[in-house]
Amino acid sequence: MTFRKTMASVLSLLTGFFALSVFSCTANKEYHVGDIVLSDGTVVNKETFSSYNGKAKPVAVIFSINGAESEISERVLGVALDDAGSSLAVCTVETGVLSQNFHTNATLVKNQVYYSGSELYGNEGFTGNLDGRKIFYSFTEDDLKAFNDEKLFPAYNASLDFGKDKDFGKFTKGWYFPSIAELYELYETSKTVNEAILAAGGKAVEKAKYWTSSSAYDATGNTYSLNFENGNVSADNRQNQNHVRAIYCFSEGSKESQKKNYSLGDIVMDDGSVLTPLQIEDYTGSAKPMAIIFSTRGGHFEESNRVLGVGLNYSELPLAFAPEGTLGHRTNMLANQSILTGKNYSIKKHKYSNNGFMGLLDGRNTWKNISYYDSESKSSSKNYPAFDYAVKYGKANGLKKYEKGWYLPTAAEAYELSEVIDIVNFSIGKCGAKTFNHIVWTSSQDYGAKNQQYIVDLRDRNVDISFKENEYTVCAVYCFE
Repeated sequence: MTFRKTMASVLSLLTGFFALSVFSCTANKEYHVGDIVLSDGTVVNKETFSSYNGKAKPVAVIFSINGAESEISERVLGVALDDAGSSLAVCTVETGVLSQNFHTNATLVKNQVYYSGSELYGNEGFTGNLDGRKIFYSFTEDDLKAFNDEKLFPAYNASLDFGKDKDFGKFTKGWYFPSIAELYELYETSKTVNEAILAAGGKAVEKAKYWTSSSAYDATGNTYSLNFENGNVSADNRQNQNHVRAIYCFSEGSKESQKKNYSLGDIVMDDGSVLTPLQIEDYTGSAKPMAIIFSTRGGHFEESNRVLGVGLNYSELPLAFAPEGTLGHRTNMLANQSILTGKNYSIKKHKYSNNGFMGLLDGRNTWKNISYYDSESKSSSKNYPAFDYAVKYGKANGLKKYEKGWYLPTAAEAYELSEVIDIVNFSIGKCGAKTFNHIVWTSSQDYGAKNQQYIVDLRDRNVDISFKENEYTVCAVYCFE
């Protein structure tokens, strides 16, 4: 496979990533699991296909209309009618990356517990990189060059080239290597899907191990596979040979349309009304400004439509997260863990690199989670000064309608705030309040140290970790939708 062909495949897949395909059936509600997609875009069920006598050929069977397992989307996903290969490795020893952990490709199985003596990981859904199209582009330029030689990344290339030299019409290009979340969605619908595949003249997904493109987060050099015999997820050495089945995204959207009544920098008043920074200059009503909208997509890397606002005020004095000697200081709050992907520390820049977040991204339940480890927190937040300020923000500021619901942001949410801090500060200035230029606490527990917590520098978007007894500014956020 030449570099030119590789880049052509990249451009083709990238085009499909941002553009919707045109079909005779265009609305997501017109797709059903088990439908057969033909090479001209026609979508039929298996009963109708049995009497179909047109020229178009079957190319895929729909296995999801809700994207990957745990994904908040309406992506319509289809699976190829045959394996891309049955004895393929993810990558070979010649690549020199067998022991490398591709953090940007990583997916985390929630509450992941490995049961000794079996292949099974406890699975309550997935976080991290769920969309297999994004996984391909997360490779660095140097890694992408390695794709010129299909012998180095057999599973990837077999998937990307699946439609090559096939009579697939408009679907010749755009196939890709599924993530563990996508393949698990296929596993859950495999009975219905296999019936349709056989009806279309294809080969059913076998009761065997299939590779995914998802790196196991904390198993260096391993990639997740899924056993279609029992649904077991395991982290395997990349040289192992497993089955590979390519998939295709036929349409995409979100479960909720983008919020039309909120925009970045909007000012939310304490009566619930929303004003732009310019409108507030001429505002003569009695409501007071309360929060500034900093996100309509949730925390960084969250892929949701949550509308988040930051309280207009921040703590006047820096506060500790948890003082030394307290239970919270010496406890790893597993339920609140976040993980910074691609985390590499630069001595020269004094900062960590950041390719996104995994783990807990939504901070609304982080204070409640503390009670799992510290029963005294149910009645008092005094041993958690940062949380104390955030959860009491509404009452302390006389926000009757919004007295409850404020919380300490996760690292993903605070980082999202840092990315638009100039917009937020412009609106804050219009409200006559003090702008945000601080290092702030987050509710995200460091993955590897019980007495450390993530902090975010709003000035330069730097994410770091700090001992819980240190003191930093605290801001409070609110989820409006």
